[in-house]
Amino acid sequence: MKRSARPLSHLFGFAVLLAGLITVFVAVLERRFSTGDFYPHYSTERSDPLGASALRQSLAALPGYEVTVNRQSLMALRGLDADSTLWLCGVSRRTFSSLRGPEDSPILKAVRDDGARLILTINPEAVPEKYDLKEQTAAEDWWDRREAARKAREEEPTDKEKADDGKDRDSDEETDEEAAESDAPSLSELFEVKLTTPDRFKRPKSGWELARGESLAASRPVPETLPEWRSQYRFTDLGPDWKVVASVDGQAVVVERPYGSGTVVLASDSYFASNEALWQGAEADFLLWITGGKQRVVFDETVHGSVESGGAMKMIRRYRFHGFLIGCLGFIALLAWRSASPLAPGSEAVERGLLSDSGDAVAGENAASGFIRLLQRSVPGRQLLRTCLETWRETAAQRLRGESGGQREAIDRLIAAHEADPKQIGALETYQRIADVLAQPDAYREPAQTPAPAEKPA
Repeated sequence: MKRSARPLSHLFGFAVLLAGLITVFVAVLERRFSTGDFYPHYSTERSDPLGASALRQSLAALPGYEVTVNRQSLMALRGLDADSTLWLCGVSRRTFSSLRGPEDSPILKAVRDDGARLILTINPEAVPEKYDLKEQTAAEDWWDRREAARKAREEEPTDKEKADDGKDRDSDEETDEEAAESDAPSLSELFEVKLTTPDRFKRPKSGWELARGESLAASRPVPETLPEWRSQYRFTDLGPDWKVVASVDGQAVVVERPYGSGTVVLASDSYFASNEALWQGAEADFLLWITGGKQRVVFDETVHGSVESGGAMKMIRRYRFHGFLIGCLGFIALLAWRSASPLAPGSEAVERGLLSDSGDAVAGENAASGFIRLLQRSVPGRQLLRTCLETWRETAAQRLRGESGGQREAIDRLIAAHEADPKQIGALETYQRIADVLAQPDAYREPAQTPAPAEKPA
């Protein structure tokens, strides 16, 4: 039997569609991630104005600097030494309040014992969400636009803060419960510092001017020029080890303290590290000072939710996907069982799933579907009617009233026209015409020949 080429064409078409789908999907993902707005504010993977990718790339371009990005859990971070700085950029106030300092923390151990430097800069929150470079006056009026959108909340900041705290407790109930169960002190308790917000404040359009303080190390004094400050947060209740590096109206906004052999730096703002701030005019001396002169800088992305899962099974355990996994395995098992052929050896046809032992049934399907599959695999679509007609002439026509010569000629013409152009005359239409020809035998009967009259004898 001649195998039809239609299944191969279908398979090729499916492969082309699948390849196109994968290509489009990858292109959409690449475009989505390249814009940068997928990541949170002050993420070093974000390339829009409120990202910090420019800072990471600028430090990496400096000679002698090694810049990396951490996506592992902070409790699994290793390799920090005396020449390393770990920078948590854009830490939200909620995250800062919930951070804990257990004794077995590898970060605190690296700072305390190995002399590493830890930097935490707070997300100021009330900054432009979008900076339009096409507007020439955007550098002056961004705060006016922002204030117009936040005017209602700015009038009563105390009520806003209480509402935000209540929202945080509702949305992060599980996190708070886990933190309450831990015996480890919070970073605020460990470092003796509190992050607060003034009861009432009015931010200047260009931000607050910073007043210089003193640095912990005399060899690294505070730079002469400092960035404008956008954040309304302030540090209070400082322990005796803290040094105020910069302040606003007498309230500390950048502080530094020793912790064992290393140092810890807290800044209540992260806007100075954003792409927008660097575009407007970066304070390079201050950025180099805050890194502490370390040649290796590690930017942490786990505070923005970018954490490596460590494997599929770990993710399944973490998000409790056990039931989903078991359901998938059960579905695959049922599908394989439904599609399997019965184990009935002894006949090649049976082993191939075509016939049972009795020869009158099709394994795994009914007779009609098996016959249709056999026709699809063995008879080309253009020759289906001719094959059926020849089979009928060999079998049924012998038992029933056969076709006349006129009917045979008419049917052959219909079959030839169908095979010449199947799209113009389809199989169903051709079959109906053949049925009409067979139903009207009188219309195709050949006229009887009358015998010639005999000649009269002379």
